[in-house]
Amino acid sequence: MTTTTHNTDTLKATYLEALAIKEAWDHRVTRATAQYRGALAAGQGIQEAQNNLNAVTIQQAEAVGYMGTALDAWLDAVDTVRHRTATLALNAQNTRTRLHAHGRH
Repeated sequence: MTTTTHNTDTLKATYLEALAIKEAWDHRVTRATAQYRGALAAGQGIQEAQNNLNAVTIQQAEAVGYMGTALDAWLDAVDTVRHRTATLALNAQNTRTRLHAHGRH
């Protein structure tokens, strides 16, 4: 495994971890929303439920940001690997073409 491939795998793992964290916050937002609606219906505990919903929503937004950053880093690394691979293949093809043109194949 090359260092570049290892870095790409590490960045993918970081993205998948960030995705899992974001999904956990999504679940917490769903729960906090339900609790807030319940508080509204009951007419009590509204402020506490609202505070909780606000806090959880902020955490969810931060998780979305982290996930986006991790995804961008991973995709940039994948693009770099693809570019390097394509460049190496093109260089090899050009070398073969030059050797063939000079009768050395």
